[in-house]
Amino acid sequence: MITLGGPAIYAQEEALDEPLDTTYFKAGEDDWNLVESVLKRNPDAVMLLLERGADPNAVAEGGMTALMFAAESGDVLMVKMLVLNGASLDFSDAERTTPLLIAVFNRHFDVAHFLLEKGADPDHRDSYQGSALLYAAAINDYEIADLLLYYGASDSISDRDGNMAVMTAVYFGNLETTDVLLQNGLDPDGADELLNTPLMIAAQQGNLPISQLLLEKGAALERVNKQNYTPLVHAVFFRYDTIAKLLIDSGANVNHTLKSGETLYDLARQQGSNKALKLLKSAGATTSPKPSFTEYNLGWGNSFRSNEHMMQIRFSVVDRKFGYFVESGIDFRPIIRKVQLEIDDLLIHQYRETRWVWTLGGGKNFAFLHDKSGMEYGAYGGLYGMLSFPSHKGVSENEKARYSLALSAGLYMKKNFAGIKAGAERYTYGTLLEGAWKINITLFLRILKRRNPNVQKEITY
Repeated sequence: MITLGGPAIYAQEEALDEPLDTTYFKAGEDDWNLVESVLKRNPDAVMLLLERGADPNAVAEGGMTALMFAAESGDVLMVKMLVLNGASLDFSDAERTTPLLIAVFNRHFDVAHFLLEKGADPDHRDSYQGSALLYAAAINDYEIADLLLYYGASDSISDRDGNMAVMTAVYFGNLETTDVLLQNGLDPDGADELLNTPLMIAAQQGNLPISQLLLEKGAALERVNKQNYTPLVHAVFFRYDTIAKLLIDSGANVNHTLKSGETLYDLARQQGSNKALKLLKSAGATTSPKPSFTEYNLGWGNSFRSNEHMMQIRFSVVDRKFGYFVESGIDFRPIIRKVQLEIDDLLIHQYRETRWVWTLGGGKNFAFLHDKSGMEYGAYGGLYGMLSFPSHKGVSENEKARYSLALSAGLYMKKNFAGIKAGAERYTYGTLLEGAWKINITLFLRILKRRNPNVQKEITY
């Protein structure tokens, strides 16, 4: 058994003159007593138990050792006593957590320093594949991060998702630690398994100071991830105009093509970012004039007024670049209604009528607002041809099909998979007392053929 010497021991010997509290000891269970003494911050009892042969590596309920508890509390004296009397530096619990990782979690610089000095492994990874350096980066403890690198921590170690230390510091918005890591020579472009770089993540979070720091340290402007997104694409997609301006001013390519027929300018228009559109246009961004009919909507609507009610099932194809749409479907009256038809100036017939209508038309959406949640707000207008087929109960000879035009306009709001629109429609079926203007409310489902993936970064430890 190794024992401590020097001033620390002298202090212990002086303390032994005072009564030693052992009231909590369990007879014959010195291993348990050792852990309990560490928890009670009782160094005299710890020394006594070590001298009596208590196992410094005994595991308490929950899987932690006395050294782990001492590291958690930040008690450097007890950490030294345990290590110098045989406690394992790299003993780990069920989650593969070591005393060094615990010291880092709890920001105990002096404990971490002593453990590293005595040979603790700076690159040990727990069950989440996190290391001491990654956790120091996550909690913004730049002093411990610097210490770990001094004691040989790998500058390219990564977690299970490929996140290295700079990426971790950037994701958690830790400017100071990012700066220290970069000063130590870590790669500003260290990418994760999806090929996202730290600058991409700073851009998607709208973090201007970190974006500026990364650019100062040479971060690449034109690296692309697996979705073919550059840092500028992230800034435009997540609608951070300040970051977009910084990247454009730094020389980012404003004509980067995301996919065939879709440019950065098209993305900015889809996202409803007028500022980004102006920035891109002033920097020379171009767009393809070819429309992109990649949105499909299936709607269920109601067109009604006091004495008329038609239900609508409509399918539409929408151009996501310019807002044009083509729409077709079936309208029908859900109930039999009494109608009056003027036969001539002297004769009016009344019938119990059902009616089916085939509709085909088109129009344009005018988006005027996109919020941060992805909701789009706008107005629409359209012109439709309507071919209606009435059927009169008790009449063997049905009315001939009737053709009419309908005007439609209103407001809409839509998000990822659904939307709603409400407005007015003007059309008639040639019956008396019908009224031309109707109110229209439609719910619709959206299917995007070429949806731009939301690649928002997540790191969880």
